[in-house]
Amino acid sequence: MKIRVNGEDFVGYERAQASRHFLDICGNFSFTASPLRLNTQDFPIRVQDSCEILIEDKTFITGFIETIDVTSDAKNVNVTISGRDRTCDLVDSSIDNNFISQFSGKSTLQDICEKALEVLNIPNIDVIDTVKLPTLPQGTYVLPFVGEMAFEFLQRYAKLSQVYLNTDGLGNLLIVRSANANGNGVLLPTILINQFEGKNNNVISAHYHISTVHQYNLYRDYSQLSATNVEGGVESLGGAPVGVAGQVIDPTIRTGRQWVFIDDIPVDAQKAEQRAIWELNYRRGKSQFYEVTVQSHTYDGVNIWQPNVLVEVYDDFAGLNGLILLIDSVTFYESVDEGKTTVLNCVDPLAYTLQTKKDFYQAQADTGSTKYFDNAEIS
Repeated sequence: MKIRVNGEDFVGYERAQASRHFLDICGNFSFTASPLRLNTQDFPIRVQDSCEILIEDKTFITGFIETIDVTSDAKNVNVTISGRDRTCDLVDSSIDNNFISQFSGKSTLQDICEKALEVLNIPNIDVIDTVKLPTLPQGTYVLPFVGEMAFEFLQRYAKLSQVYLNTDGLGNLLIVRSANANGNGVLLPTILINQFEGKNNNVISAHYHISTVHQYNLYRDYSQLSATNVEGGVESLGGAPVGVAGQVIDPTIRTGRQWVFIDDIPVDAQKAEQRAIWELNYRRGKSQFYEVTVQSHTYDGVNIWQPNVLVEVYDDFAGLNGLILLIDSVTFYESVDEGKTTVLNCVDPLAYTLQTKKDFYQAQADTGSTKYFDNAEIS
C-alpha cells in the first residue's frame, strides 16, 4: 500500500487501512506512524492535505487528510491520520436558496449532479453515468429544502432512477447499478476456498451469518386503493373493495410467522401480490452475509479486490458449496507486523437489485416531497 500526500510518497507508516463499500459515495482510509521512529519532530502531514491511496500501484482512494490524532507518553509518540475520498465534500455540504434556484429545464441525473457540484463550488470531480439514464420525466423534479444535505437531495433522484451514487476511487462520482442488476455481473476468475484440510484454501478466517429473525411464512400487502386514483372508479376493478390485498407464502419458514403491511401508494390486487413477493425476496436476500479475510491485496497476484463483483465460494464449515455471492465492501490492511491482508464482505447477488426497487418504491410513495417544475415548460 502506498500513501501519497501532496504528490509525495509517505514512507514509514506502521499500519494502514483503506476501505470502499458499494453503497458509499466516498471511501475512507487511515494510517499510523511514529515521529520518533521516523526520526523527525516536525511531522510532515497537515489536515486538508491531498492524499492518494494506492493498492498494488492502483489508485483506490483519492481524497484529503481530514483528521490527525496525536497520542504520546514518556516512551513514544503515535500519530493517526485519516480521511476520505474528495467526494466527501458533497456528502458533508448542505444547501440554500442559491442551490435551489439553479435547476431548470430538461435534465438527466448526471446533469443534476454536475450542477450540484458547480453550485457548491466543488472542483475536480467528474460525474460518470455508467447506466446511461434517459432524461428525467416531467413531474419528477423534486424541490430541495433549504438546509437539506446536498447528497440526500441527489439520493432522492437516484432512488427515482433506481440507481446508486458511489465513487470509483479516483475521486469521481459514479451513477451505477449493482453488478447483477441485469444478470450480467462480472464473475471473478478466482474462488474463495475454506475447506476442511483443504490444500488450496485461501481464506484465513471467515464469518458466515444467516438469520430468519426478519423472515416470515406469510406476507400480506394491503393497499389503500382509492376510487379517485383509478380511471373509471372502483367499478373498473370488477367490484374489488377499496382496501385490496395480495399475499404470498414462503414454505421455508415455519407457519405462525406473518408480516402484514399497508402500501403507501395505491396498487391493485395483482400489484399487491407482486409487492408481497418482492418483500419475501428482499428479506431473504438481506438475511445473510459472508465476511472473509484473505492474504494479500490481489486475487491473482495482479488485480486488486474491488466491490460490486461476483465471486464463487466453497466453505465446508458454512455449508457453502459453489455459492455465487456479490462483494459489497473491500477493506485493505497493511502493517509492519502482519503484512498485507484484505477483508471482503459478500452478500446475496440479488440484495442490491431488490434494494433499488425498494428505494424506487419508497421514493414514489413520498407524498410529502414537493414536485418541482410540474408545470414548467420542458424544452
